[in-house]
Amino acid sequence: MKGRLALLVVLLLVACQSAQGPVDVVRDFMQALETFDLDRAEQLVCARQKSKVQEGLRPFSDGAYLEAFDLKFDALTLQEISNDGERAVVHVQGSLTLVFLGQEDKQTVNEDHIVIKEGGRWVICDP
Repeated sequence: MKGRLALLVVLLLVACQSAQGPVDVVRDFMQALETFDLDRAEQLVCARQKSKVQEGLRPFSDGAYLEAFDLKFDALTLQEISNDGERAVVHVQGSLTLVFLGQEDKQTVNEDHIVIKEGGRWVICDP
């Protein structure tokens, strides 16, 4: 009986650690964008957003543009503004540096992302 209880506790701890909250999902999505990780980015968005992510990242997924193009998020702060258990709003602030063929452009990031529960997990589903 003790062995079963210990196994149950371990399984619950693993499940709690692997469950991502809305802020975690947005952070992971931004990291996927930085590395042009199409597969990971697709896992972090709702079904209706997948085609938009594919269009945006597919040209980079084969590595063709990676030497000419780079992006990096800097000094990001992510704050959960609201959460009703099914829909959350995450505010992101910081900066984005884009580099294309040696030319650098720095932009301010100040945006809200809608994160919803889909299939029992949080995913980004911006309008």
